[in-house]
Amino acid sequence: MSKKPEAKKDAPKAEPKAAAPKAEPKAASKKEEPKAAAPAAKKEEPKAAASKKEEPKAAAPKKEEPKAAAPKKEEPKAAAKPAAAAPKKEEPKAAAPAKKQGSESAPKSAAKKGSESAPKPDAKKAAAKPTATTTKPAAKVTSKTAAPTKAAPVKASAAAGHVPENVQKKLATQAKITASRQISKASKKSAGVKSRRDIFRRAEKYAKEYRTQERELIRFKRQAKNAGNYYRAAQPKVMLVVRIRGINRIAPKSVKILHLLRLRQIHNAVFLKVNKATMNMLRVIEPYVTYGPPTQKTVAALMYKRGHGKVNKQRIKLDQNAIVERALGKHGLICVEDLIHEIYTCGPHFKEANNFLWPFKLSSPLGGLAEKRRHYSEGGNHGNREEDINKLVKLMN
Repeated sequence: MSKKPEAKKDAPKAEPKAAAPKAEPKAASKKEEPKAAAPAAKKEEPKAAASKKEEPKAAAPKKEEPKAAAPKKEEPKAAAKPAAAAPKKEEPKAAAPAKKQGSESAPKSAAKKGSESAPKPDAKKAAAKPTATTTKPAAKVTSKTAAPTKAAPVKASAAAGHVPENVQKKLATQAKITASRQISKASKKSAGVKSRRDIFRRAEKYAKEYRTQERELIRFKRQAKNAGNYYRAAQPKVMLVVRIRGINRIAPKSVKILHLLRLRQIHNAVFLKVNKATMNMLRVIEPYVTYGPPTQKTVAALMYKRGHGKVNKQRIKLDQNAIVERALGKHGLICVEDLIHEIYTCGPHFKEANNFLWPFKLSSPLGGLAEKRRHYSEGGNHGNREEDINKLVKLMN
């Protein structure tokens, strides 16, 4: 209690002397404040710098956006100026109290230090603001760029309302063509079904005919045998002629006959109708060919394996019935079975059917041909060999 009055008594005595120093500590305190703030600002500077260093990492994708849309680069620049101008307006507010309270020298240093330290914490805000501003214009730009894509279909739909006259005509002709194609396709399909049924019926009829002929031949032979006689079959109507020799040492007349019979190459084979003229021609060229009556099996094997037709002077393989129908349909021959039946039975259109067929090109027989210069009856190969011609053709086919 005694000490307190003493301090009160001493205080008035020191007032005149300590007046000047009291102002100095105030200034000193004001000077010390920026000093104390300086390390804080310095500490904050690396944070701000760290944030600035980290910002480019986040801002790296922002640089890619301007590549897709060019207007994005110009808008961030306009947004960056107000962000940079914002700290300049805040600097005088922080420096104003320093001028009123401090001396002339102290406020200058305080203002410099304050100006250095004050904008740095605001840099975070300035760095954050451009990011928000850059994202908003991007949405606007995308909306502007997307607008033409939405408007384009509207124009197309409006233009599609009016179809030019030439386009209408083209569509009408195409519709007619497609309709006609469908009708023709349906008619061809129905005609194909009918023709296949007809072909199948004809094949069955021919097979039945061949079976009855074979049975009759067997029956006639049995009856002749039972009566103690011999059955003599009818003369063949068709001969199969095969050329077995080449062009060396052949008389001109023989060459001419071979050309007439279309036997121009070795191992060529043709069908001939038996009559007086053809038999006289065969006797002239007998040393160069061999011949005999073919069976139905031999004719069918040649036709299916090596059969070719003459279409527009071209050699066409008989792999479709349509080829026969186009060439011989007017004569009632619509399939390969009709052709075989006409050749084997020597029908009324034998001439047309035989002329349609290209000469058969056979291969060399297995084992070859020995002694071509001798007649078949003498152990050779040329001349008439009757039914044995089927064995030879089987080797050569």
